[in-house]
Amino acid sequence: MAPSSSTGPGFYTPGALALPNTLPTTAVPSFAPFTYSLTPATFQSTAAVSQYTFISGAPGVAGINPNIHQPYVQAWNVGIQRSLGASRAIEIRYNGNHAVRQWLNMNINEVNTQNGFLTEFAQAQNNLAINKAHGTGAQVNSFANYGYPGQVNLPIMTAAFAGEPTSTCAGASRDFCNGTYVNDLNGGGAGTLAQSLSGANGNGSYFCNMVGASNFAPCGANLGSTAAGAGYPINFWQANPYATGNSNNADYYINDNGSSNYQALQVDFRQRNWRGLTFDANYTWSKTLGISTSGNYFGSQTNAYTIRNMQLSYLPTSFDIRQVVHMNGTWDIPLGHGRQFLNRTGIVDKIVGGWNVGTVLTYQTGTPFQLSGTGNGGFRTYNNVADSGINLSGVSVSQLQAAVGVYRVTAAQNGGNPVNFVDLINPQFLVAAKGGGANAAFLTPNTTAGVIGATPILYGPHQFADNIALTKNVIITERIHFSFQSEFINAFNHPTFGLPTVNIRSTSFGIGGVGGIATPRVIEFRANLTF
Repeated sequence: MAPSSSTGPGFYTPGALALPNTLPTTAVPSFAPFTYSLTPATFQSTAAVSQYTFISGAPGVAGINPNIHQPYVQAWNVGIQRSLGASRAIEIRYNGNHAVRQWLNMNINEVNTQNGFLTEFAQAQNNLAINKAHGTGAQVNSFANYGYPGQVNLPIMTAAFAGEPTSTCAGASRDFCNGTYVNDLNGGGAGTLAQSLSGANGNGSYFCNMVGASNFAPCGANLGSTAAGAGYPINFWQANPYATGNSNNADYYINDNGSSNYQALQVDFRQRNWRGLTFDANYTWSKTLGISTSGNYFGSQTNAYTIRNMQLSYLPTSFDIRQVVHMNGTWDIPLGHGRQFLNRTGIVDKIVGGWNVGTVLTYQTGTPFQLSGTGNGGFRTYNNVADSGINLSGVSVSQLQAAVGVYRVTAAQNGGNPVNFVDLINPQFLVAAKGGGANAAFLTPNTTAGVIGATPILYGPHQFADNIALTKNVIITERIHFSFQSEFINAFNHPTFGLPTVNIRSTSFGIGGVGGIATPRVIEFRANLTF
């Protein structure tokens, strides 16, 4: 049975990309925004690719679009300013920018499950369920077709497992009873299983069994395979099968399809010197979104969940801090000679006069983090690089956000360690006791093959810090001056909590420690004599 195929943007057509036995100089995939296309590219290598294929730790292939554009940023702002008396002013501004043609390092060798394999994966799940219900012996843990009503043949897997012994799997090829692959089926891990079938695994090579040694030279040269093959095209699983053997079989291609944007409303109030007081207070409400080279919180090893739908990766970045308040100012304390109170010279002025206090205060809402569900034994339901997302049951993203806070964790809740804090979710609401992780009544990993589940982004607890400086200047003589300064860094000793464990499969889900921008209170004293 010939493999099924899908056509159109975002899909490979089996047989559409033929690669020779030496590294190509043209016809390597490139990516326009949100689509998949083929454009010329060049690589700097003269080594035969076949000598690296199927070899563990082999070097990967990397390329760059020869017509790549220089990134640039479009920026704009508009504001209105009004005077409030002789020494004060208020300004309201809108600031925005749009970065385009940002360079992204894309894995064009993302394993393809949109080639008919998802249909067969679902059929294998059905075979497994029927065998559990009606089978005997080894059949119970097999996804082979034993002829029970409702079961079907699995041509892709049958081709991959060709030549295997059948004695341990009730007459079917051995890997139909492979416990790892059964777990993939139970967990919806279509991407995980496809990754296994695309390489050199099993009795010989799954891939060589599918395509044939005569159609793919490394099968014979590096694996000694003589498989006739089932007639599948060599790019059935990946655009460049010659990369098989290196990390994730990846081919990295740099293109300029990244972008990001920033939108902000700013209010600024300024006070010029008024009775010794000078300060500036400003407030910013903003958001930052994009598909960019850094700062994204999607769960993928590259810059996108999938090259087949780049829009999935258009998300808030790590710089997306929605509200920020800054205040800074100085005040000449009105005591001593020439000032409003105790205006006299002598010893009184030496003690209470000449003091100045300054402060820099910052308040901001929390930094973003994204919940994930693939780690800690999870499965990749869509491809071999991206997190599969989660399922929300009886709770909305806004309710999750409302539950974000700082809650002290007991030793029983954190495996005997009482020093950490719950930094994500109220433990009475969503986090199971005794280090159990996410409460399955509300949050579960996505196990639906072929889709990426919900990828909610939440924002951590707010951050606050205030630094204060107290300074005194004393004029001893016309030429000799003395100054004393004390600084209080994080004067109120306000903690800033680091982000929590975000994987809902982890037993420490929701647990976070102290960290981030704020340090414990630090007090410094300095004295200077100038002459």
